Amino acid sequence: MLLLESPLVEIDKSIAFYTKLGFEISQEKDGYLAKENRFAILLNSSPSSKAAIHLYDAEKTKSFHGPSGILIHLIENECPYALGKKQSILGNYYGVSLETDSLADSFNLWNELGYKGNYTPNQGWIELNKAGHHLSLHQTNQCPHSFFNPSLTFFNAQKNKEIIENIKQLEVPIEEEVIFSAEEKIAQNIILKDPGGLGFFIFNDG
Repeated sequence: MLLLESPLVEIDKSIAFYTKLGFEISQEKDGYLAKENRFAILLNSSPSSKAAIHLYDAEKTKSFHGPSGILIHLIENECPYALGKKQSILGNYYGVSLETDSLADSFNLWNELGYKGNYTPNQGWIELNKAGHHLSLHQTNQCPHSFFNPSLTFFNAQKNKEIIENIKQLEVPIEEEVIFSAEEKIAQNIILKDPGGLGFFIFNDG
């Protein structure tokens, strides 16, 4: 199981952010867990916490920084956290996106960790998959929009405008609105960021 970690720097703001988006919140020994029925995010209250990825059921327990600069915790044990009972309002969850200075090195690492895909030199991104869990690797500065590392990606097709409007009505802070043309000034895509720095791509493509 892949679990994301986000620093809990402002408890009230973090809890409000996730509660408005429809996440269930449970208090854990390390802070809080924001969860829905497809994934969970550990809001770690430790002063030393930083954005990280936890991979459970690993061959051995160790921690290291990957080529993307993100801290990766490999943990031998099963994940101790249960998922939620319902989906958030963010729509169709696709997976996790990482920005990296070296696609080749990141591809090799995640391949060793069981994520499989194809890599063609000089392409700007790579799609990997492990048991239905998607991981997207992006070359640094390849994305034309704000990229918070790591980010969760949601692809909602024609339903995205409705989801964006719902997020606005709930007064969830939006980091960037992506408008494709001067004629249509309604945001096609939006990017969110939780108070700890974790990103969310709410996009209509995919």
